[in-house]
Amino acid sequence: MDVGGCHSSVSQLWDGGDVFVSTVRGRDYACKSKHSGALHKDGWSIRVVGEGMYGPWKGFVWALVAAAQYPYEGVRRGCNREVKREGVGTIIDLTKSRNYYNFQQEMENLDCPDINYVKIACRGRGQSPLPSEVNEAVWQIFCHHEQEETKEKYILLHCTHGFNRTGYIVVAALMRLRLGSGLSMKRAIARFAMARPPGIYKDQYINDLFKYYHELRDSTTVTPPVPAWKGNNDAEDAADAANEDEAGAGEEGAAGELPAVVTSHEDIWAIGERVSDDEAEWVRHQVCMLLRSVVVNSGKLRFPGMQPVSLSIDRLGDLAAFRYHVTWKADGTRYMMFIAPLGTYLMDRSFNVVRCQMRFMNGVRGRLAPGEKHNYPVRKPLTLTVLDGEMVLDVDPTGTQPPRLRYLIYDLCMINNEPLIEKPWKERYRAIDSHIVLPRNAERAYIDKWRGRTFDHERADYLSPPLGYVYTEERFSVRRKDFWPTWQIDKVFQRFTNTHSIGHESDGIILQGVEDPYIAGTCERLYKWKFAHMNSVDFLLRCESRIGASGQPELDLDNPEPLKLFLLDQNARGRGIKYVELSKVDKDGHYQVEFPPEVDPITYDGKLVECTLDCNRGVWMFMRERKDKDTPNASRVYLRIKESIINHVDQQLLVGTLKDALLNQPAYVGDRANLNPEQQEKLRREVAAWRQEMEEQQRTMAATRRPSGPHDDFDDEEPFSPPPASPPPPGYFDEDYQEDFAGAHVGSDTDGGGLEGYKVSDVDMDTHAATHKRPQDPGDDGQEERRPKRRVTRWPFDVDAPYPHCPVYEGYGFD
Repeated sequence: MDVGGCHSSVSQLWDGGDVFVSTVRGRDYACKSKHSGALHKDGWSIRVVGEGMYGPWKGFVWALVAAAQYPYEGVRRGCNREVKREGVGTIIDLTKSRNYYNFQQEMENLDCPDINYVKIACRGRGQSPLPSEVNEAVWQIFCHHEQEETKEKYILLHCTHGFNRTGYIVVAALMRLRLGSGLSMKRAIARFAMARPPGIYKDQYINDLFKYYHELRDSTTVTPPVPAWKGNNDAEDAADAANEDEAGAGEEGAAGELPAVVTSHEDIWAIGERVSDDEAEWVRHQVCMLLRSVVVNSGKLRFPGMQPVSLSIDRLGDLAAFRYHVTWKADGTRYMMFIAPLGTYLMDRSFNVVRCQMRFMNGVRGRLAPGEKHNYPVRKPLTLTVLDGEMVLDVDPTGTQPPRLRYLIYDLCMINNEPLIEKPWKERYRAIDSHIVLPRNAERAYIDKWRGRTFDHERADYLSPPLGYVYTEERFSVRRKDFWPTWQIDKVFQRFTNTHSIGHESDGIILQGVEDPYIAGTCERLYKWKFAHMNSVDFLLRCESRIGASGQPELDLDNPEPLKLFLLDQNARGRGIKYVELSKVDKDGHYQVEFPPEVDPITYDGKLVECTLDCNRGVWMFMRERKDKDTPNASRVYLRIKESIINHVDQQLLVGTLKDALLNQPAYVGDRANLNPEQQEKLRREVAAWRQEMEEQQRTMAATRRPSGPHDDFDDEEPFSPPPASPPPPGYFDEDYQEDFAGAHVGSDTDGGGLEGYKVSDVDMDTHAATHKRPQDPGDDGQEERRPKRRVTRWPFDVDAPYPHCPVYEGYGFD
């Protein structure tokens, strides 16, 4: 191919339009234009970049096409025939050009109405494509081969010069779609250079590729010289400046330039890269389908993650009837992770989707004979894998380590398209270590062992040398979250007060059923427990404002109610989201909100605010804005959370209930077997002391309520007994309570506030609707308000005094 002659002008349609082509024909291919003798000595030329494709695109053949440089009208007819004959199905235009030619207008002259034309206006002037531009281009390539009408056809990739932007996209696509073939950045760049000499000749583009894919560039990856026909880089950049639109200058950094420091786990857009709406919707559909989730009436997909409910006194029986493990409740941000052939995606509770450049590989399997070695510590990449976890920002209190984002995985829903949701949690939890964490650690240890050293085949643990991958360059580290059996509950609480620990804030604990499956939506046996002063509700805030003297909006203090709180109205009929004012839901008059003096409420107008209840004054106190959600708590969820605040399960009652169950209940026989005789004897003494203290508290409270008069019979009350050892039978609670908690999503009390990412129409799509009556609220069907008969003890406020500060949970070091 005569590259020099091919690029003497950029004013024609195909000049420099070196295009990236892929096909599933499974063979090498080459074609020659019959006009090649007159136009160009090579004319059209198709060259193979790679063969074979792992995964759903098996049989790929990647190739490049270069076209002649002569005037457009002279070659258009030939190009027209070639495009039609060779079956081009998609054209991806990477230029921003309008000065010299308009590619889209030229497309109209080609008699190929079935061609899918995609415009991705990548910047030039020495700057590599943005992450969003790369994601869109690779997404279009992926879609081309997923669609029946185009998967047997070629993809044509066009840019102004055909080396740097084109090469960048080609290499990026190879690194994503052919990662399973063991491709490295060095080899991908070399393959493009072989097919399109001299390859990418801008050093910054090559550096950005290595940086983006977290690989080290060694001295053997040399930037080729600028082609002689191009002159110097300054001249090329000047030509770019004349040929590119000014729009786009000052946008997000190059593909290798993401924000250096992420200071918040809440900002999903700072953690990952934006993807197109179509790609985001594809991710949502894949995850919901894999988790067997449902679609709401509006047709929109909802966040399918399993959500806990608040632990109330009425629910303590479950802790005795079923075996539980405990962990700290991190004050982080909930994200689900989807590992797909196109990469790794994060999804928040609002079901926003971003892509993160990470590496998740399968571990090696099978035993070896003495003296044999595995080829490498990991195998092909994971695919169609769904994880559940939370993102935290671990801070070193000594200041010797920088803050580090860490993704704590607590559940594994699917691995390599194998569903795990029906398996017990204990099996899913073990699989996190064996399938996710250990392979990453094994490869990382192998890489670190030989980094900066000459590889020695004799001394190496594996046959192949390590990849130059840098795990610490990923946006966040990945770990399995620790859980403990209930007999170690004291250890969990002790860590909260360890001021010398390295870690992040925590506001309570999570109780996970050991034998429970994964349930998309609210799980009625997955419990969260918070410290009393951190139990909170998420509201929508509306402010009555006026224009102040400065010309800016300010709070209208003359209005009798300048601040109003709203909830999702679960009694609303029909589609769409409807809100109800808190004053119409809370019959106790607890609907006022207060902000600290230094906080201007007007800045949170129309936003979600998290508040905690000052029980002594009946006022909600502002805590923070909820940026990771798009809907407030629902009305019945609010009543449930408020009940858990007023009738709070204090730490003493929770710990005592768990220890009593461990000592006496059959569900914990396996955990009891792990205790030595000294530990069992200590447990008996602790449970006996706890029972005695509970009985004394019960007598004291009964005495404060006994009627005045000659009959004082409080000593005749039944002594304290622990919660029931099995699930309460039907009718154990009053009817109102049972109806209020019917359904998987109706009254969901989710982590950090209910109905994360859910819409009010979820009620109509309740998967339990066939077996439960619709919840009846006070005033429904003209009925008078009915308040549930309380069968619980109202503990005085001083029983559970708030902690003086937010506890900090210990981490486990830094990457």
